[in-house]
Amino acid sequence: MLFQPQTLGPKASLTIQILFLPYFLTPINGLLTLTSTLGKHELTAFGRARPNAYRLHAINGRVGAGSTHAFEQPLVVYNPFDEVLQVREIFTTESFLTLRGVGGAAPLTTWTIEPHTEKELVKLR
Repeated sequence: MLFQPQTLGPKASLTIQILFLPYFLTPINGLLTLTSTLGKHELTAFGRARPNAYRLHAINGRVGAGSTHAFEQPLVVYNPFDEVLQVREIFTTESFLTLRGVGGAAPLTTWTIEPHTEKELVKLR
């Protein structure tokens, strides 16, 4: 748990920081519910993601239960710079997601992307 319950005395205050990271480019909102002895208080957070210079975006995918199809999504990175971009590491902390090299090979450990071009680095499965 990132936030531990706090007890405040009369007229005391507490400051907490909320990090709201929308990942859609359209306007989006989130609801924060604060529960106290006086009841529930709702606060709305509004935001809009900014386009990513590397043209990366959230990956959404579904495969139905019992389906013979596997989820597979390429990870494509754009180099917005005037010089070669080296990507030195790609990893996942999710046990259900594996990384495959392009063409089914083992993923590389370093990728080179020429200026102002995009390149498929791995496939997410």
